[in-house]
Amino acid sequence: MLLLVNSSLFGQYENTFSAITKTSFLKPMDFSLNIYRSDTITIGGAISTVPYSYLLVGKDVRIEYVYSKQSELDDSSCGHFLINGQKYLLKGKFESDFACDIDVYSLKLFSGKFKNQQYILVKGNSNGSGSSTTSVICFLFDISNKKNITYYPLWSKYGSENCFQDFNGDGHLDFLRIRNLNLSSSSKDLKIDIMSLITGKFKPFEEGKRFIIGEYNGNSFLIKKKRWF
Repeated sequence: MLLLVNSSLFGQYENTFSAITKTSFLKPMDFSLNIYRSDTITIGGAISTVPYSYLLVGKDVRIEYVYSKQSELDDSSCGHFLINGQKYLLKGKFESDFACDIDVYSLKLFSGKFKNQQYILVKGNSNGSGSSTTSVICFLFDISNKKNITYYPLWSKYGSENCFQDFNGDGHLDFLRIRNLNLSSSSKDLKIDIMSLITGKFKPFEEGKRFIIGEYNGNSFLIKKKRWF
C-alpha cells in the first residue's frame, strides 16, 4: 500500500499522510515575534547586547520564550516558556535534551478546542541541521484554566498540527508519533503510532501495538507493515 504525500508541504515538515490524518482542530494563529529582554555581556573586551527572551503575541495569547542568560547560565542551560507568570521547563522533557536550544524563528502558533478544552500549540525546531530540522517539537498547552495551564511536551518526525486528532475514535485526544525505525542514518524506514491523552498524560495507545511501518523516499510513503485502526 502506498500513502501519497504532498511533497511541497512535507519539505516544510508538515505531516501530510493523507490516508491517516484529517484537518486538525488546531488552526494557525497570526502572531508577532519580538525581542523582549536582552543581556549585556563582554566578549574580548567588547560589550555586546545579546537577546535572551522573545515574546510571541497573538489574539488573547502572550507567550515568552526564554533562553538561558549568557551572563548567568542557570543549572539547566535550557530554555523555558512563561505564560501568565507560569514557568514551563524544557529541561528533561526530551531525549538527550535535544529541544533545549530552540530556533525561535521556527516557532509557529496554533489554537483550537477539543472536547471543550482550549489548546495552544507552539511548534518549532531546535537549532542545528540534519535530523534536528525534521524532528518537529510540539509544545501543547491546555489553557482552559488560565490559572493552572497544563503543558504537554511532544515531538515527531515531520510533525505538525495535524498530529493532534482522535485517530482511533475513542473520544480521547491523540498524538501521531513518527520515529525512525532504527538508528541507521541510511535507513528510510519510519514507524508511526499514536499516544492518547488519558488521565492527564499522553501514553502509547495499547502499548504501541497499533502502528504503521514504511519507507519514506521524499515523495511517498510505502507501507511495509500495518496494524492500524
